[in-house]
Amino acid sequence: MVGLGKDQLAGAFIAKKIKQLLRKQRSLPAEDETDPFEDTSCQTEDNHIAEELNGSQQECTWEYHILYSPSYATPVLFFNVFTSDGHLVPLESLWKGGTQGALQHLRWEALSQQEHPVLRRPYYYLHPCKTAELLNLHQGSSTNPIVTWLSSMGPAIGLHLDIAYGHLVQNQR
Repeated sequence: MVGLGKDQLAGAFIAKKIKQLLRKQRSLPAEDETDPFEDTSCQTEDNHIAEELNGSQQECTWEYHILYSPSYATPVLFFNVFTSDGHLVPLESLWKGGTQGALQHLRWEALSQQEHPVLRRPYYYLHPCKTAELLNLHQGSSTNPIVTWLSSMGPAIGLHLDIAYGHLVQNQR
């Protein structure tokens, strides 16, 4: 699916929306794993959602968008996760409920939240500087670096590619 911005001009992106389970939260991180600079003065509905997710699996809608970053000259993966009642799942809940802590290695260096450049709403995203690093690692070894990138980073945020994409990345030598 390709989405367009409000003005239907530049700003096209590839989108995928799926429903899948979010695992129950794990225990809170140790004191040394918390961000000492985190602003906790603004409390929203995050506590309500964290309570909902605590104790059982919950079906959520995962929405992924791939855009191109002219600044970094790489694709950027934006995503959001919503509960069945439409609430945005907080990033902390994704970290704790992720597949065997897969998000832990992305926690402070590659995963963040910013305004979606086309939709103008907050989305989580994988920072493009990490994308550039990964694409450079696979330069010349893959015939489809985008599929290689998605299959490398996607599972950490619940995006799994069909096995049929595997033939797209094999170098035909």
